[in-house]
Amino acid sequence: MTQAARRRTRRAGFTMIELMMALLLSSIVLLAIYFVFISNTEQYYRQEQIVQMQETMRFALEHLKTDLRNAGRLTVVNGTPQGTDAGFCRPQANLTAVQLFDDEQAAARADFPAILANNGNQIRPDRLRLLVDASGATPVVTRRLAGRVMTLQPEARQPTRDGRALVAANAQARFTGMFQAGHYLYISAMDSRASDLVPITDVRFAADGSSITLSRIPCLPPGTCEGRCTANPVQLVEYAIVGDAASPAASTLERRVISAINGQILAGSQLVLADHAIDMQFWGTYDTRANAAAPPVIGPDTDPSDTVGNWPGAATEAAVLNIRPERVRSLNVLLATRTPRADPAFNVQVPMRAAADRMWFVVDPAAGAGLARVATLVSEVETPNIYRGVQ
Repeated sequence: MTQAARRRTRRAGFTMIELMMALLLSSIVLLAIYFVFISNTEQYYRQEQIVQMQETMRFALEHLKTDLRNAGRLTVVNGTPQGTDAGFCRPQANLTAVQLFDDEQAAARADFPAILANNGNQIRPDRLRLLVDASGATPVVTRRLAGRVMTLQPEARQPTRDGRALVAANAQARFTGMFQAGHYLYISAMDSRASDLVPITDVRFAADGSSITLSRIPCLPPGTCEGRCTANPVQLVEYAIVGDAASPAASTLERRVISAINGQILAGSQLVLADHAIDMQFWGTYDTRANAAAPPVIGPDTDPSDTVGNWPGAATEAAVLNIRPERVRSLNVLLATRTPRADPAFNVQVPMRAAADRMWFVVDPAAGAGLARVATLVSEVETPNIYRGVQ
């Protein structure tokens, strides 16, 4: 080949067919990269949602664990047939350290999330109430009791460092947050060990001795609390799955305080622990010592859309726990949350169910909307302050 011919060959370039083939191959590679990227992004998003749900449930469980471990401490311990500690001078028939409302249905509460009962979900969460010492086991010593008014010793007369910190002049916000109208006041006599639990109606903070007004005169003998009683604030805490009237598809796990005066939710006491919560179940681990009456054997769950810890026969978990709470060594807790939105790619055969630990949730019954994914967390929490005696 001559030098001129070689120059013409170098200037010839690519043919149209070669360009089209290169464009086709490049498009295939780019499309493959795009679909891999989209798939990985969706998978990452799903995993991130699951991680977020699990973190949310762990956060909620930490609150619940703290309250369960405090339930019954320096308050009613519901370990006798009357539901009270033997030291209480007045029957507390309606007060228990732990009270379970099992398998609630939509008609039971006005704030029940409609989405749980509708769309084929048919989930009926439990609700739990606990009497909790709000002071962290920090009793303060009283100065005197005059009728319904309990006066506390000033900072200098409190025998413990924690007690002094609670009534110090710079502790007003903390003090009034613990001792407030609608909470209970647990009063215990140092000498006789007699005690009473009385609703608080008013609180006055003062550096020379704060005073607490009660709904009734405590049943302790006159003169008992002249510097010889301790007082602790007690809250009636409730955990419940609640809905939002403005958004039928919303459901949250809420911790709130119930008023000791009228049984209503105290304003400003609601704390949302988990968004998109759809289920909460409790079942007990009971005392099985040789000198204890044998508890019923818990069989398999016959209704997988119901609770986990059903007892055989007509008795529900709540009936057993509320009547004989002194048998409870720990409570098992199941929490479940869903993804905020349905996933069109996630489909299962409805109405396939997997007990309370289900893997799907119907957010919108519209055809083709898909299902929301569900994450669950199960934990066993000891209840060390509930009475362990044998009755």
